[in-house]
Amino acid sequence: MSGGAYANKFKNKYLYLIIGVLLTIAAISSYIYFAKTAYAISIDNKVIGVVRNQEEVDSIIEEIKDEMKNKYNKEMKLSQELNIKKTRVKNDDLTSTKDIKSNLYNILDFKIDAYAINVNGKDLVYVESEVDAEKVLQQLKAKYYNESEQLKEIGFAEKVEIISSEIDINKLVSFEDALDYILLGGEELQKYKVESGDTAWDIAIKYDVGLEDLALANPEMNLDKLKIGQEISLNIPEPYINVKTIETQEYEEEIPFKLSYEENGNIYIGEKKIKRNGEEGKKKVDVELVKINGILKQKNIISEEILKEPTDAIVLKGTKERPKTMAYGAFNVPSRGRLSSRFGRRWGKDHEGIDISGSVGTPIKAADGGKVVTAGWINGYGKAVIIDHENGYKTLYAHANSLKVKKGDRVYRGQVIATIGTSGRVTGPNLHFEVQKNGAPVDPLKFIKY
Repeated sequence: MSGGAYANKFKNKYLYLIIGVLLTIAAISSYIYFAKTAYAISIDNKVIGVVRNQEEVDSIIEEIKDEMKNKYNKEMKLSQELNIKKTRVKNDDLTSTKDIKSNLYNILDFKIDAYAINVNGKDLVYVESEVDAEKVLQQLKAKYYNESEQLKEIGFAEKVEIISSEIDINKLVSFEDALDYILLGGEELQKYKVESGDTAWDIAIKYDVGLEDLALANPEMNLDKLKIGQEISLNIPEPYINVKTIETQEYEEEIPFKLSYEENGNIYIGEKKIKRNGEEGKKKVDVELVKINGILKQKNIISEEILKEPTDAIVLKGTKERPKTMAYGAFNVPSRGRLSSRFGRRWGKDHEGIDISGSVGTPIKAADGGKVVTAGWINGYGKAVIIDHENGYKTLYAHANSLKVKKGDRVYRGQVIATIGTSGRVTGPNLHFEVQKNGAPVDPLKFIKY
């Protein structure tokens, strides 16, 4: 390349550089001329917009505070600080008031003075006022307060306090929601609507709930008489706060008497006679009943006062040797065999005893001790024995094949007095057995097991 050409190329390159610098200076001068001072606003490193002056943001924040105050009837506090940085922007780059307000609503954390219901050192729920907190606790107590009971004390099983607190606005709940939250223990109450054919048993099985738990979950409902469309609770909520009541109760209670025995030589062995009747005493008892949510947990006796001492009963026990033929007052089965006919109406007539079918010659035994008052033929009964047990009872043994006793004999319980036969009006060999009480026939099966 010649020296002249190189010089021309250098001049052109230098000219372009000068033009570029001049254009840049012009652009900067133009931006400086048209741009104006503004302020970039950010909270927690999040830019919410660019405004001409800080007063705009202050005004919007105050507007938001007023809106929140009208909504919650409380002064709002901000826990965050605004970060303001000076900058220059054109008017077209400024953020609208509407957008700044929207951004502030999304970013700002509003604080509010509220009251916490604190249980065992832990804040459970937050309500607007101390009055609301007291109202929640009073409503809990009211569920288990009964004017008819002698209430000595009502409180809570847990340590419960009301504490003033500054909280995020979104943690505040209404009185009604606070009460429900505490009563349900934070759980959702499961409900079931009764359908046609449902029983409490069916529902308990279907939802794997015990019948006793179902009753506890629905204390005011008769589970034996469910109605279609009726809603029943399927679970028993465990409340966060449990109401503890202490009731006093006064009542009279019987004092049982003691029973003592004395031996007596004038009474037969196995017999007893009352020498003195026992009488129960009485005492007045004062107790404290400790209940949790209406369920008795503890019973404390405060005092007892004896109103009447009991009188002990004295019973005489016989030591005198008992005659073998004396009645015991209880009957044994008189013979082996099959029960073929019962006491009551039979063939249009009264059958005044029972029939025991057996083989001819099978032994017939005295059902109890006593004196033979009849031993012989009785029309319709054939060969028969009647024993007077000398205690208001008589027994009759009929249709015998042979008699082993005679009138006037004294017999003991279990002694053979005859054998089964076919005498009298019978359809086959059997024993017809009767029991008479004071002359009237009674069902023998009331006295013997067959």
